[in-house]
Amino acid sequence: MRRSKSLAPGLFRGSAVSSSTTIHHKRVHAVETGCERHYAIAHIGINYLEWLSFMTESSPWPTEVRLNTDKDQLIIAFGDDASYSLSAEYLRVFSPSAEVQGHSPDQRQTVPGKKDVRIAAVEPVGNYAIRIRFNDGHDTGLYSWSFLHDLGRSHDEHWGSYLRELAEKGLSRA
Repeated sequence: MRRSKSLAPGLFRGSAVSSSTTIHHKRVHAVETGCERHYAIAHIGINYLEWLSFMTESSPWPTEVRLNTDKDQLIIAFGDDASYSLSAEYLRVFSPSAEVQGHSPDQRQTVPGKKDVRIAAVEPVGNYAIRIRFNDGHDTGLYSWSFLHDLGRSHDEHWGSYLRELAEKGLSRA
């Protein structure tokens, strides 16, 4: 028997779910199997085992999200043993918001002058993301677990690309 837990911010509520259960409601769940946690939006008529298999293979799940005391680094660890320390500047300039990313790749903005930006707050958004509020007033990006995992995993590539864009456009981090 697996244990399904609703992911209210900071709380888990337990209920038994068998491996043959078909999930008949839409709700985000974490499923604990041994030491692993998996999440998904369960849709009407999806067999639980199919859902669990898909989510196990494709979705990173955070085991820790922490803001350092200087509020300039977000530390996030995932169940795949990946752990990243992401700077406030890096998170701000790669915000998933439409303001930064635009509505297509050619609309993406290069955001200069964020070297000293700090994180004012981190708030859960459902069970799939966090909203980061920055001290420069920006707060419209929803950072999904997958997006944060990619930012951590591809940090050097993304950061190098950002620094090249700044140089090409005559902009600076300061």
